[in-house]
Amino acid sequence: TGRILVRGLYDMRLAGQRHDNLFTNSDYPSEAPSPYLIDLRTRRVEGFMKNGYVIDDDEGMSIGIITSGSYHSQDNIYGLRHWKASQANAYMNAMFQTNFTEEHKLTTGISMNHDTYRETITGEFKNTGFPSSIPATTGMDLSRRETSIGAFAEYDYKPNEKLSLLIGLRYDIVFLQYLLSHNPETETLLEYHDYSPRHQHLPTPRVNIRYSPWEWWTIRASVGMGYRMPNALADNAAYIPSSRTLQIKWNLFDNNIKLGKCDVESAVNTGLTTTFHIPIGDRELQLSAEYYYTYFISCLNADIETNGILRVNNTQYTGRAYAHTMQAEASMEILRGWTMTLAYRLNDSRQTVYSPQHQMYAIRERPLQNRWKGIITTSYQTPLKHWQFDFTAQFNGEGRMPEQFVIPTGSTQYYTKTVTERLSNGHTPFYTKSQSELIYHRWYPQLLAQITKYWRTCSPYVGAENMSNFTQDQPVIGANEPFGDDFDASQVWAPVTGWKIYAGFRWNFNKKEE
Repeated sequence: TGRILVRGLYDMRLAGQRHDNLFTNSDYPSEAPSPYLIDLRTRRVEGFMKNGYVIDDDEGMSIGIITSGSYHSQDNIYGLRHWKASQANAYMNAMFQTNFTEEHKLTTGISMNHDTYRETITGEFKNTGFPSSIPATTGMDLSRRETSIGAFAEYDYKPNEKLSLLIGLRYDIVFLQYLLSHNPETETLLEYHDYSPRHQHLPTPRVNIRYSPWEWWTIRASVGMGYRMPNALADNAAYIPSSRTLQIKWNLFDNNIKLGKCDVESAVNTGLTTTFHIPIGDRELQLSAEYYYTYFISCLNADIETNGILRVNNTQYTGRAYAHTMQAEASMEILRGWTMTLAYRLNDSRQTVYSPQHQMYAIRERPLQNRWKGIITTSYQTPLKHWQFDFTAQFNGEGRMPEQFVIPTGSTQYYTKTVTERLSNGHTPFYTKSQSELIYHRWYPQLLAQITKYWRTCSPYVGAENMSNFTQDQPVIGANEPFGDDFDASQVWAPVTGWKIYAGFRWNFNKKEE
């Protein structure tokens, strides 16, 4: 069997100030060179081919080959900043699978992945804050070439319907070379680049266990490693529309900018999941709970605690980053055609950042992330399936704001909380605790609803979003002066528009008459 897919994408998004409103605000400087405009252009073409060959159907012996290629480019303008990036990718994976017996299954394979990145950013970036020895950035070139070659093996043991064990091991060698880079403004070589090729060896073990002592109860556990090559600008593109200067550093406590020098991120992940199927009359209640813990051995973090600066630091040395995630969920068909789901998730994700308040480093919750989320969703479909009614209530928990955030005048959407933090001077283990006054945004609800009418070939629908009409106070900081020192459009944590009503229809061309 085989499958071939080719697709393309062109996406253009325009935003910014309107020309006719440019000088209506008396606070806006009349000498501004032009309106602040945002122009985002994305072009992408990709394709893949899958082929499978069955060698022995009785023993489940087969070979699968996947090849793919893509080209992705972005040309983004944010006011006076211009970010231009492209990625050319080629991928191949060959896999062999066989069943020794009904209990024993083996899968092995090899893979190759190649990426060529061309990435530059130019514009105006002021020098501000700590450390003063870092100059203002006038341009960066983070172009690189990356190739990984790997082999993997996966053993699946299933002695009975109650127990299954999956053990996997993958080994990759990653070759990385930064391309000859110039400052796009001055055409001089950028400092601190390492142009010589280098490589890393990445072993990736993984273990998954599934145990079902009874039909109504299942337990799953997993532990393993994970790797990822970070992209300092692409991963933090949300912070580009601001007046923040960029500081990309390899060592968290090194005052020298190491432009583009980012090793592979690595993390250890563990998880535990349990599921219950509880019969209630002629229906079934499904309950599930899960917990995951991720510890980042090496991770590229975005630090936005200091106004006017975006520090992209690697935590491999004395910094830390980790995340705890817990979730519980219940779902059931209450009556015929009427289903309901309730879910709650708790997040505790932290990283090392520089605290201007203490002039030291602290482990803090990641900013602009909800500490918890809840959801109630219900759906009812009439007996003849002519109508369907859907309703969802989302509850978004509070989240920490960056340290130097200022609460808008008159806003009641924020509160101040005293927390105990572990601090470090950056060169010794965390040795002291201190009280800090941090700002959090409050939790907020969102209500969504949709009504759908079903016909044989067409299904019109109408719905509404953000029916609670909650919007964030002053989502864009310094909006009246986007070329000023305080402008920041990256600290958005809630909707910026109120009610939204939409309508549409789905048309099924192939549905046959009943």
